[in-house]
Amino acid sequence: MRKLLILLIAFVVSISAMAQSISATYTTGNISVNYGSYSSTCNGAANPLVVTLPTGSWFVTSVDVSYTMTAQGGAYMDEQRSMLACQESVTDEGAFISGVGSAMGTYSYSRTGLTFANGTYSGNLTFELQAYRTWGGLGCDLTYQQINNSSWTVTV
Repeated sequence: MRKLLILLIAFVVSISAMAQSISATYTTGNISVNYGSYSSTCNGAANPLVVTLPTGSWFVTSVDVSYTMTAQGGAYMDEQRSMLACQESVTDEGAFISGVGSAMGTYSYSRTGLTFANGTYSGNLTFELQAYRTWGGLGCDLTYQQINNSSWTVTV
């Protein structure tokens, strides 16, 4: 019985040692936000974040994301909309998430345990932070809402 217990503990430890988290952070600059609806030429596909997986085949079991968006120029935090998408799985979170607060300022987003990109991959995973604003001017710019540089991190 004791040998079986030792073998079981060794097995669990070896499986735990194989689990690995890999992160990437977007550091190319503040990301513009489109008015009215998501536009892939404004953000998202236009500003991808690549998580580089080590050589070999990897099974992704969850995705965590964190970022901040700033409302300025008379815009409010509750006018922000955003969601994460993965190009390789061709899926996304399924719904845009709103900021909270009827004031200008910076709103922090954090979601863990997302499963939309679960699966086996070799190579890179490319993520898009798809965002838009519901108020403030027309088109794509940084005037009213922006995704802040160095705040967007994805962990798989």
